[in-house]
Parts: sequence; C-alpha cells; structure tokens
Amino acid sequence: MTTAHQTLQDPLVVNGIQQLFTWILLVATPNRSWLRFVNVSALTAWMFWVYSSENLLSGTEYNENVLYRTLQGCVPLPLVMRTAAALFPPKGPGSRFLDMATAARLTIDPRAVNTPWQVRGIPSFPSYYKSRPPARVPFMLRQTVITIWQCLCLDLVFSQFRAWTSQRAFPASARELGPWDLPPGPWATSGASMLVIALIGRLGFDISYRLVSVVYAGMGVPTEDFPPLFGSIWDAYSLRNLWGNCWHQFMRLPFTATSNAITRHALRLPRSSVLGRYLTIAIVFFLSGLMHFLGAQAANIPFSGAMHFFGLSGLGLLIEITIQGLWDYFALPRPQGIWCKAIGFIWVGLCFSLVAPWYSPEWEYLFSVGAKSAWFLGAFTGKVGVPVAGVVVALSGIIVHKIFETIW
Repeated sequence: MTTAHQTLQDPLVVNGIQQLFTWILLVATPNRSWLRFVNVSALTAWMFWVYSSENLLSGTEYNENVLYRTLQGCVPLPLVMRTAAALFPPKGPGSRFLDMATAARLTIDPRAVNTPWQVRGIPSFPSYYKSRPPARVPFMLRQTVITIWQCLCLDLVFSQFRAWTSQRAFPASARELGPWDLPPGPWATSGASMLVIALIGRLGFDISYRLVSVVYAGMGVPTEDFPPLFGSIWDAYSLRNLWGNCWHQFMRLPFTATSNAITRHALRLPRSSVLGRYLTIAIVFFLSGLMHFLGAQAANIPFSGAMHFFGLSGLGLLIEITIQGLWDYFALPRPQGIWCKAIGFIWVGLCFSLVAPWYSPEWEYLFSVGAKSAWFLGAFTGKVGVPVAGVVVALSGIIVHKIFETIW
C-alpha cells in the first residue's frame, strides 16, 4: 500500500503542487516579485534533482512506464521557463497583478491564448466557420469528425512504421549517429524516416488537442480559446515558417521568454541588434534540444541525437536569416511565384536530410521497443489489411476535406 509519505515523494505529485503554488504566486504577487524569483530558484533546484543520474539513469532497459518516466523528466523544465516568462511580461515590469484566468492560462496553456503572453504564429480559424469565434456545435462536430479520420490515418501509418523499425539495427550510443558516419543510402532513409516521424507526431499531437478542445467546448469554455494547433504544411518553404508557423507552438513561450530574459535583461542587448537576435535563436534551439535530450534520458533511451538535431536546425535557420538579410542589404530582387516556394522546399528538405540521421534513430527505437505500450495503434489495419485500410483512409480523407475544408 502506498503511504502518504511515498505519495509526496512522487515527482509528478510534487510537480502538481509546484504548479499550483506557481499559479497562486502569479495571482498574489506583482511582476518581478522576490517571491517569484525564489520560486524559480526552487523549481530549478527541483529540476536538477529530477534530472540527476540516480533518478533518471538507474537503468538502460526500456519499460512500459515510459510515458510516466518521460513526464517525470520533462515537466520541470517547461514549468521553470514558463514561470520565468511571468517575470518578464510583454508589457514591461509595471503591469498589474494577474487575474486568476490569465495566471491559469500562463501556467497550463503552453500558447497562452487570449492573454498578453499569447505566442506568435498561432493559425487563424479556417474559413469553414461562418462566425468568429466558431459556434459551439459546428466546432465540436468538425473537431470530432477530423479526429476520427486522423485516428484511422495514424493507425495505418504507425502500423507500417512500427513493422519496419522492429527489424532495424540501432546505434549503441549517440557517437554512432550523424551524417558523416553514414553512407549516402542511410541519409535518404533517415530523411524519409524523419518525415514519417513528423507525420506521426503531428497526428498524435493534433488528435489529443482536438479531443481536449471538444471536451472543453462541451463544458462551456469559449471556442476562441482553441485555435488550430498546426499551420498548413504548404507554408513550410522556409525554416522560419516551418518552426514558427507550421509546427505547433507549445514550447515557444517558455523558450523565447527564457532566451529574451538572458539576451535583453541579463546581457541588455537591444531588441534590434544582430547579436541579440542570433543569440536568442541559438538559445531557443539549445533549450529545445535540452528538453528533448532529457526526455530521452527519462525514457531510458540509450542514445539521443536531440542536441545535435536541434542545434544544427538552429544553425540552418541562422544561415537562412543571414542570406535573407544580405539579399535585402544589397537590394537584390526577391524571387516570386511558384519557383520561389519550390527552391524553399528544396532548401528545407536538404537541411532535414542532413540533420535527420541524428534524430530519427531515437524515434525509430522508441516506436520499435515501445510497441506493446501502443498495442491499440495498428489494430484496425491489422484486422482489415493494409490495402483496405489505405482505401478507407484515402476515401474518407477526401470526403472530410470536401465537407469540412481541411488544409494540410
């Protein structure tokens, strides 16, 4: 029997208490309050304790509690950074005390929708909705139907990808990863694998988000609080668009708030300075790599290329920004039309083909050894067969697209 003392030692229980305590401080104390600084310090100390080797690296064998262990490792870092974001509000240190709704959104909603902290890059509601914000019934109906189709699509894609990864040989350490350690063949394989992983990740995130939005809308929460999670994939013709508009913006607030606190408040670099801008981007991608790396450690994955993947992705973005800046500096004519986007997609594809070998084996390994934890994925495809499942997904996808005006 679990005792009260053991329960209080549970990292997730402690994280929940800290989340509640942070929320209370946001409501009861002004911005830049010393109590908030103490809270950030305590959260940081707790994070280092959770990520210590004795808590995360006690074994290298995968176990079916991977979700619990990953949450145990990943909750503290975003909470630390999100709390730090409250110390440096967008309207300056003189803004008022936060109301309960705003404080709750800041600590719970990663994108802080409809608050002064709302992140950039949130997609607008599709034209399907005749009113802004969407009426409750049409919103819930559309979200539900799209979720059902996404579940069928995820079932098909994941079943085939899992079957492929179960036969793969994986590296023993991160040292064996990287483009220069692989012949050209695996480059293409890793690049294609990363596209499938991104598709699976997008489907998984979007399904969860839509289900939550339906539940909350049914409870009376305004639909305007649930704008789309992902932008259109057809806008991913630049790395800036890919990370800033097309992909979800769940971690944009804590990452950018922390990087801005370092560059603008600690180093006092002007907002418009080239050094400040470049350093902000570098810190954001470093933090993203750190969070994903620690998540891999929490899941007992014996290797992780997250730091390399996100670090090199950030470098690619800096190269893109530099080229665009030089292009504008010399007043060169900007290419227009379909050829501009075609070149952009080639650039994005080239970048990912180079950095994918660092990261795709980690997710292939996770899908391979974690198959038992996701037994329900692939059940429909396994029952009716791949050809039938493919036809069902394709036809239903066309119908859903025509009726509900979905855009990828």
